[in-house]
Amino acid sequence: MAKLMILAIGNAGGNIVGTIRKQTEQAMLKEAKYIFADCDESDLKKHEADDSQLILLNTDKYEVPGKIFNGVEKLVIIAGLGGKTGTKYAELAAKYAIDADIASVNVIATFPFVFEGDNRINLASSAARKLTDINSVNVTIFNNEELLAKYPDLNFFNAFEAADKEIMQIIEDVL
Repeated sequence: MAKLMILAIGNAGGNIVGTIRKQTEQAMLKEAKYIFADCDESDLKKHEADDSQLILLNTDKYEVPGKIFNGVEKLVIIAGLGGKTGTKYAELAAKYAIDADIASVNVIATFPFVFEGDNRINLASSAARKLTDINSVNVTIFNNEELLAKYPDLNFFNAFEAADKEIMQIIEDVL
């Protein structure tokens, strides 16, 4: 069983991790156990071709199956904040992982672009505060707006691709 688990939560987390999985050259990331968790079954189906575990989250019961953490020593949770799934389940998964005595728990969460709206930004801010309050969890909030300074030619179509590459580098640095 893989000692490293990458847990993609929600559509944003799934998209980011799907890209990373295809592009990484790092052996540790290639050998990791990948789990995609989402409330939307159609989003999960995007990852069926992979040898990943898929978890359909129940919006009536806010829980993450704790047994998925068995044997895991390092966990990286990837989620986008500001939507319904990552905002709720990233915090929950981090707490379950701590309860499962995982030695290293990292959450890498994206913060919405300005064009995604004030409501998403406010939800993301609240979720980020809750994540940083969890003891023993290393939290990295990736502010998508920082990309604009680094890549001045970004637009709606290429912004998410640039964010995926930056987040892959953050994961590699964390490990």
